[in-house]
Amino acid sequence: MNQQIRRYEYNRITDEIRNIDIIIKKTEASASRLRYQTGSDFIVAQLSKIKKANTDRRKRKDELSKRLEQLHSGLLDNELIIEAERQMVEAGEKSRATRQKKKELAADKEAKSVISKAYYQAGRREDRQNRYMKKNIDRSYRHFSRACSSIPDYMRRNLSEMPNNKGYFWKSVACYGDLPAEPGRPTVLFDRKRGGIMVIHEWTKGECKTYEKKGKDRKVLVSCTKRQPKNPPPICMEMLKREEEEAKRLSNRSHRRSSGRKSGMWRQRDNRQRDSRQRDSRQRDSRQRDSRQRDSRQRDNRNPNQDWVTVNKRDSRQRDSRQRDNRQRGETKGRDSRQRDNRQRGETKGRDSRNPNQDWVTVNKRAKSRWRPEGKTR
Repeated sequence: MNQQIRRYEYNRITDEIRNIDIIIKKTEASASRLRYQTGSDFIVAQLSKIKKANTDRRKRKDELSKRLEQLHSGLLDNELIIEAERQMVEAGEKSRATRQKKKELAADKEAKSVISKAYYQAGRREDRQNRYMKKNIDRSYRHFSRACSSIPDYMRRNLSEMPNNKGYFWKSVACYGDLPAEPGRPTVLFDRKRGGIMVIHEWTKGECKTYEKKGKDRKVLVSCTKRQPKNPPPICMEMLKREEEEAKRLSNRSHRRSSGRKSGMWRQRDNRQRDSRQRDSRQRDSRQRDSRQRDSRQRDNRNPNQDWVTVNKRDSRQRDSRQRDNRQRGETKGRDSRQRDNRQRGETKGRDSRNPNQDWVTVNKRAKSRWRPEGKTR
């Protein structure tokens, strides 16, 4: 044991001495090359630095030489044994720490492996369930489509006259009526079986009853089961609450008191109708006012030297002539639209087409006395 320790220490000391000699030789060669160069502060600093480092290295070499002599004489055996034991203890601690770290890594890896396998199995199971669910949905939809396409005609006619809470079971598919559901009534579905047996399923909020009826006999109660209340999702709860409020509002409106007082909804309707009448009246007054202003502007734009009475008579004759022509054609348009249509057709009925010697007043009275609304007699 001691010989091995000494051999280890001897090799270490001799290797270090050999390295020191090599370094000193190299630095001395560098210093000799620097001495042949031009003098400068840098060279001086480098030479002093090399000299100081070599001095320290020679001191270290002397110390190692003395230690080597002590090693040969056996004076360093106790020190080497203590140092060897310390290194062995330190190596044991490091190895234990390494083994513990490896154990922890292995345990962590095993735990992660379990989690990974569980996640993989869960994903695989979920994919399988989704696959089966899709197949079941497709199969159910195909069955539903075939059942809907094969509903008998008599059943279709009855469903068109049934409320939405009544219907039939046809090939395990529930078919409900087209009319609105009857509030407060249970859900009833009829299922025809072989042998002339009619099975009647009746659902209420608290129970489910099943009846059987054969031919024209009275129906017989077969089973009655209590329904377990389920907690639907929040969105369904909100929908049910809105439906209950709507049903309550409709019920209150149908049973409202006949005291002559109207609810807010009816008052709003009356207010809307009154606003509509007022708006129509304002629009009619505005059209009449615009028509009077337009006639006034047309009258002002005429020849100022012409007699206004003559012009008015001539316009009246033209208007009466156009009205008579329109009545003959079966038209009942307004004055402006008739004038526009006549201008588009290039017609200028009026004073030129009549007897110029005839009195305008007589013609006007005769035109008014002849005109009668369609289907009216004197």
